[in-house]
Amino acid sequence: MSATVLIVDDCIDIARISAHYLETAGYRTITATSALQACQILGRTTPDCIVLDIMMPGMTGTEFLHGLRKDPICRSVPVVLVSARIGFHGSHFGIAMEADYSVGKPFTRQQLVQAVRTVLAKKAGDTATPPAAARTDLPAALPAPC
Repeated sequence: MSATVLIVDDCIDIARISAHYLETAGYRTITATSALQACQILGRTTPDCIVLDIMMPGMTGTEFLHGLRKDPICRSVPVVLVSARIGFHGSHFGIAMEADYSVGKPFTRQQLVQAVRTVLAKKAGDTATPPAAARTDLPAALPAPC
């Protein structure tokens, strides 16, 4: 069974391109164009990985990620940050933001697929990570904006 990746980006074109890149590499994708929409999706299912834009209107990717890391079920879901800001802060930017990996925009198919493969391989070695499952508790577990 292939892994499911939740793509969260307010730019629908980038979300679609990211989905295409990952689907052609064999992943299933779900897209959300806001952090609030991503929260709603996480209320129903837990993806194997999240590709998250940082700069979004409303709840930012940073705020979303901070809330995600507080959730008892979703905190172990690997997150790949994507943003134009990453290029200015270097490769350690994602780790400082509680993410597992970071990719600067614009990115290539190879960069995005490699990032997802890397975090999923790391997750596969983590036996404490719960499997993807239907969710019923997440909206109450995340911060109020969700």
